[in-house]
Amino acid sequence: QQVDASVSGPLFKLPAGDAMAAVGVDLRTEKYKFNGDERPIDQRPVILLAPFDDPNALSGVKRDVKAVYAELLLPITKTLEGTLAVRRDEYDGFGGTTNPKVSGLWKPSSQFLLRGSYSTGFRVPTFNQLYNPATDSASGVDRVDPATCPTLIVDPTKAGCGVVRPNTVNGGKLDLGPEEAKMWSAGFIYEPFPSLSIGIDWWRINREGTIQVLGVETLYRNYALFPERFIRDPSGVLAFIDNRWVNAGETQTEGLEVALRGGFDAMGARWTAGLDGTYLLKKRSRDRKS
Repeated sequence: QQVDASVSGPLFKLPAGDAMAAVGVDLRTEKYKFNGDERPIDQRPVILLAPFDDPNALSGVKRDVKAVYAELLLPITKTLEGTLAVRRDEYDGFGGTTNPKVSGLWKPSSQFLLRGSYSTGFRVPTFNQLYNPATDSASGVDRVDPATCPTLIVDPTKAGCGVVRPNTVNGGKLDLGPEEAKMWSAGFIYEPFPSLSIGIDWWRINREGTIQVLGVETLYRNYALFPERFIRDPSGVLAFIDNRWVNAGETQTEGLEVALRGGFDAMGARWTAGLDGTYLLKKRSRDRKS
């Protein structure tokens, strides 16, 4: 359920034209319910850890989201304009976040345009990532306790490297936080002829606190970062590995967007063609505790 409202128009005059402004509010309620598999138990297929698996049934959850935003377009000169924008969001259970955006456009001639921008963003966890019930399953794999066996190799002849078989816990996690991102872009459009346009844009996105399931092997290799994910019984024996969602690590993605447009007149018609492509320059991720 969503209600939004906005107003826009000229705010004041500059030598190159009117400064245009827009402000608005966005109010919404998000609800989620999943009834699971309602067939009799003897008619259900055995499918573990799928999104539609019966243990993931939720009777109904919701959250309220409130946001306000504003944008200002400034015609600095006849060939140069800038845009300033900001958005404030309030999520139930996550508090508030403010994200700005700054962009500029320079058009020194009718054939060439240069543009760039910087902004920040965020993404809250989904209802499933938060509220799916925790389930544990036997792995059936011979392991060691990484707290007592740094080599991670089973060797009963070495102290602390004996066999343990902890269960694995999967499901949602209520204390997940939002992902945060910073974004940059820069590019140009060149039109050497009215019938030909060439556009190239570079972009980069840095995400932090990425929401992910690391996997048991990754948790083992990074035990020093995630010791709380290894749960022991009262006697100190490793009993469970918590493989639920976690805010961990960061990603850096960088690429190029290319757009070509062309056209010509022939046989009494206008013929046009276009080509759009993305080239991934770099994608790097690093697991670390947020």
